[in-house]
Amino acid sequence: MEKQNLDQHFMIDKELLTRIVNYADLKETDIVLEIGAGKGALTKLLIKKTQVKAIELDSELFKELEKINSENLSLKQGNALSLIKNIHFNKIVANIPYSISEPLIKKILIKQPELVVLTTGINFLSYLDKNELLKLIYDYEVKEKVSRKCFYPQPNTESMILYLKLKNDKIALFFQELLSQHDKKLKNALLKSFENTLTKNETREKIKGFDSLEKSPINISNKDIEELKNIIN
Repeated sequence: MEKQNLDQHFMIDKELLTRIVNYADLKETDIVLEIGAGKGALTKLLIKKTQVKAIELDSELFKELEKINSENLSLKQGNALSLIKNIHFNKIVANIPYSISEPLIKKILIKQPELVVLTTGINFLSYLDKNELLKLIYDYEVKEKVSRKCFYPQPNTESMILYLKLKNDKIALFFQELLSQHDKKLKNALLKSFENTLTKNETREKIKGFDSLEKSPINISNKDIEELKNIIN
């Protein structure tokens, strides 16, 4: 695989790297997932604060990461989108390859880390604003916009530091539970989620017109989301 196909843009602004770590409000008890650790610039700051589980796809960069000597660091080589389901962590802090932004959000909705700090393309914000599930489960904001000059080589787009914090209100908790059952069909996940408030027959009656009953909860339609919010309320 050629380097340019790996979507590699290394952050070279040291002050920005420090701010990214500060946004994550790290504690010694945290376990941080770093996706696309690259040359380790962010990694070396994170391991001063807490435990880090870093993923890197590029074999040459992975060899360089292995030279970092720290009990706070564990490394995995491979595709983060495939590996993430089997990794335990409570926060994500990463300068990700922008090409994985959308599929990574789905993984985040399933894993539900309490805090996420990502560097990604500024254009990705329009996708987030349309993602109804994300808005139910996470509060999110742009901490700052990032110039192309903060990277080498420079990306084709301006970037942003995206901050997501897990919600804990009634509706958020319901949908978090629903998405934790992403390996089930929606109809079965809903029977489980409503088992303490509705009988199975009552649940079946309320959801019989839903669009996505045979799909995974992660692929729920906006129409279904609105109807579920009405049932919860």
